[in-house]
Amino acid sequence: MTANDWEYFTYRYGYDCGINCPSGLLRLTAIAETNNGPYHPTEAGVSELTVLDFLVTNDRTFECQEIPIRFFWMDCDDNTLSDWTGNELHISEVVFDGDQDLFPPNGVEIQNPNYGYPTYFGAQNSDCFTDPVKQPTRDVSFNNGSVSIVCADSIDSRGDINLNSVANEIADAVLFSNYFIYGLGVFTINTEGQIAASDVNTDGLTLSVAYLVYLIQIINGNAKPPENITPITANVSINSRILSVDKEMGASLIVVEGNQTFELLNTDMITLSSFDGTTTRILVYSLEGNSFIGNFLRVNGNIISIEFGSADGATVVSQI
Repeated sequence: MTANDWEYFTYRYGYDCGINCPSGLLRLTAIAETNNGPYHPTEAGVSELTVLDFLVTNDRTFECQEIPIRFFWMDCDDNTLSDWTGNELHISEVVFDGDQDLFPPNGVEIQNPNYGYPTYFGAQNSDCFTDPVKQPTRDVSFNNGSVSIVCADSIDSRGDINLNSVANEIADAVLFSNYFIYGLGVFTINTEGQIAASDVNTDGLTLSVAYLVYLIQIINGNAKPPENITPITANVSINSRILSVDKEMGASLIVVEGNQTFELLNTDMITLSSFDGTTTRILVYSLEGNSFIGNFLRVNGNIISIEFGSADGATVVSQI
């Protein structure tokens, strides 16, 4: 289920619960309350209510660590489910924590209804059963989890874009070039590791057209030492749909609005292109390490962006 399956869906993070409050609290609220409204989710058993995406730090002091993600209770209203009438409240029956492989099938059961709030141990009897007539039902299982932060050594394979343990080969350049046209979906082995491997000039940045050029220069044996490569500025002109640049370039990525046609004007280069339903992406490059200057492409449509990599693999600040 997604946010669109509810009449009201929101989240709040950074909630302060006072003493003994853990960091990074996130509260989700989803309601389908309107009578005969458009959305009335009916879920039973094991189902996916929502998906959380975690942005993991790139601070290497956290590498190789397992960061716990746990359910937390501050009162009986937390982590509850209700039926459509609002008369039946469903609360925690069991809470599982820890490694499911070490403690199958679900980890260690840590439910403790008499611990007191705030707690990781489920809804408490102290405030959930104060009404002798209208009482909640304990029938919901909670499984805690974690986010594993990868060890840096396992993804620092610079130049090995396809992660086959052979860095700086032609297959790496082909896969890297496909990324600029088709996006991150081409990295099917280990997305984070393959992104990290694109930092071929060791400057800490990734996924740049300039790095594609530098990778190709390494493959062809023409690469300069990274410390000898500095960013440059180039002027780009667009005249009668013809693109021209005043510095020698090794590659360019042009993004054009709509499904557009184009013509390559420099025979030393090749192109890759695709239309994603909204924009046309055009990559001008050379697996032989060739470069271009002056008029290089005639393209129809409104140009959204242009990115260059210089002939020796330097990043380019372009002025149109």
